[in-house]
Amino acid sequence: GGTLPAVIVFAGPRTDLEIGTTDTINEKSVLLEYMRRGGSVLFMFEPDTPATWREVIGRYGLTIGTSQMIDTSSFVAPNANFLQIKKSNGQIATGHQITDPIDVIYMPGATFVGRTVDDASVPLTDTGTPYLTQTLLAQTTLASWEESGDAIEFDIETDIPGPLPVAIAVEAIAELARAPEVDENGELIRTNIVLIGDVDFGTNSFFSSAKNGDLLANSVNWLAKDFELISTRPKA
Repeated sequence: GGTLPAVIVFAGPRTDLEIGTTDTINEKSVLLEYMRRGGSVLFMFEPDTPATWREVIGRYGLTIGTSQMIDTSSFVAPNANFLQIKKSNGQIATGHQITDPIDVIYMPGATFVGRTVDDASVPLTDTGTPYLTQTLLAQTTLASWEESGDAIEFDIETDIPGPLPVAIAVEAIAELARAPEVDENGELIRTNIVLIGDVDFGTNSFFSSAKNGDLLANSVNWLAKDFELISTRPKA
């Protein structure tokens, strides 16, 4: 019973979701059930995100990196880990309501987000509807990598080369390993997810930088299916 919150935002969780005991709530089960009932979620994760959170997004074919990204082609000087993500570089998706109005985003200390399945591997319903659709929203340039060490120097043995996504949107009717369910009207229950590999972009320090505030607000509005609010906001 009761109405689900339209959107829940998780910004940089530092501790694992409680699995639950006789004395504590099973937070992981509550979150998964919320999504299974049609609730939408914005996950903003840092490289040190605990394992239970990674397991939740993994159910929807998503993963995140474990180290910061370096981009020697597009960054906010002097720090190559302060990503500058520009539509003019082909780094920001066109044709998606979240990113269509956005031309540049700044992300300090971001990690990558990734897909664990390709489109051909996503299960389909009997009528051919994929369990989920993943859309790239923003990515680094070719001159980027996930830096596993301390030196800002690409190591072909240990570093993951770019371009790598830093934001992905998902529209799902089910987790990859669960059958879709319908509501009381016989309609497929849908959940939407936005996964962003940075928290700092949306904090007070950087919210007003570039179009960072628009990325955060547009993500929430898209998840809430409040399309009229999606726009580029004028600077105050």
